[in-house]
Amino acid sequence: MVRTSAAGVRDTINLNDSLNVGDTVRLSLIVQGYYHYLTSFSATSDTTMLVGLAWNQADSAALAPGSDPEHGKVIFTPNTAYVFLTSLRFTPRYSGTHRIDMIVVSSAGEPYSPQLYHYNVAVR
Repeated sequence: MVRTSAAGVRDTINLNDSLNVGDTVRLSLIVQGYYHYLTSFSATSDTTMLVGLAWNQADSAALAPGSDPEHGKVIFTPNTAYVFLTSLRFTPRYSGTHRIDMIVVSSAGEPYSPQLYHYNVAVR
């Protein structure tokens, strides 16, 4: 992960580091459906401000109408099996422990889809 402080200083952090209010965190993600097609992806947080998602230009065709990458939600076009999210960015607004949720939905159906990922981030 790459963190940019409110003062504009960039550095690399690991999952055990804490963040300061106003830091911006960037994550690169690969979303792959393997044997199933991807349906949607969303990233939300409790009290952190999700800044948005950036895309590899080649993957832009995978975005379907109704997607809102600036607010962490995308819907994939039919038959999409692989997407590289070049940057998931969020900025904590308050100190404390914040929860970030990521949900990947595919054509696999229950019990394999949706896949939920939860991360707790400490903010000073």
